[in-house]
Amino acid sequence: MELICYEVFPGRVELRPAPRRREWMDETREKMAYHCLPLVIANLHGWEMVCPFGFTARWNGGARMADLTIAIDEADAAEAAARPELVLSNFGSGILSFNPQIVLRTPPGVNTWLMGPVNLFKDGVQALSASIETDWMPFTFSMNWKLTRPGADIRFEKGEPFGLFFPVQRGAVAGVEPRLASIKDEPGLEEAFAWGNARRRLDTVLAEKERDSYQRWYTLGERPRPSTGQAPPDHEVNLVVRPFRK
Repeated sequence: MELICYEVFPGRVELRPAPRRREWMDETREKMAYHCLPLVIANLHGWEMVCPFGFTARWNGGARMADLTIAIDEADAAEAAARPELVLSNFGSGILSFNPQIVLRTPPGVNTWLMGPVNLFKDGVQALSASIETDWMPFTFSMNWKLTRPGADIRFEKGEPFGLFFPVQRGAVAGVEPRLASIKDEPGLEEAFAWGNARRRLDTVLAEKERDSYQRWYTLGERPRPSTGQAPPDHEVNLVVRPFRK
């Protein structure tokens, strides 16, 4: 699949593959957060848009655009001046908008999912997500954040990602036929679940090394018991996202 990014103003924002590491994950005990493979794979999904200057936003709680103020760091004034209206109050109601001035183009039937950086947290502000039909839309888009704490200073640092995007197949969710079933309807699944649950009850008495070994079932693509088979051949243990190139 080809994903093309048309830059209205080349170099306005940096685009980079989403990184594996998160500072808060580094700070968990023995970096145990990285043992959660689904979490790590989610970290790696898509491409980040990076803020080229630092600034502080403050919202007074009002609905007007003027009720949100933005103060660019003095040291980054030149960077901001070279990228006019990259950051502004565009809608009011405490919504902060980034305007990267790029047009994304995906193959027919493929949307772009736009959201905040995965598994990163900012106190007092929440990223807004959007699904964009980038197989035909000839316009740019904005990445928006909703400030949630009036009177608080919300910081975005230079080099900090302000948004992330990745392609999704249009109609995938609408095409799903969801249904409920009892786990007893699938004997192999029930066996694996029951055996794994019994092992987990021993968690408090197992040695750290042994506990880590059985928690690696998912990472290795193995089921808890051989009788229940293995994960499919496309089981992901890593995700290599290519950078944008000219």
